[in-house]
Amino acid sequence: VTRLTTNLENPPPLRLYGFLSIIIPPAFLGFILGLIPVSVATAAVFWLLKGFSVFTLETDPTGRNWLFLPSLSLQYSDARGDPDDLFISQQGRAGLSFVTIGIVSMYYTAKAFVPDRTSSAQHDMPRGYYDLGAREVNSWKR
Repeated sequence: VTRLTTNLENPPPLRLYGFLSIIIPPAFLGFILGLIPVSVATAAVFWLLKGFSVFTLETDPTGRNWLFLPSLSLQYSDARGDPDDLFISQQGRAGLSFVTIGIVSMYYTAKAFVPDRTSSAQHDMPRGYYDLGAREVNSWKR
């Protein structure tokens, strides 16, 4: 739009390839770097809860003997876990873990993007310096 409405008789040529070669690689690298922690956490949850479908498929196809899962129960009042409820408990634990991953990701994202409003002078002062009891408050006089 800007090139079409310019008043210049000979506007400079648009070098789209050069522009995109400068813009796209850092954005793609940032996307990949941001995806790594979430991917690692998701893979760890999958391995803990459903790793039997990859590692012990021939010997334990239903996952009844996978890691610590046979000893867990659905609630604390159960004396022993029912093997038939294993799938339901895995789904609930997976959902809770993904909600936790989402909350932690949102916390660290907000911490990265919201600026710290304290000045460098406040960081250099001893602890408690800015408390009202630790210093004398001078009010403006007219």
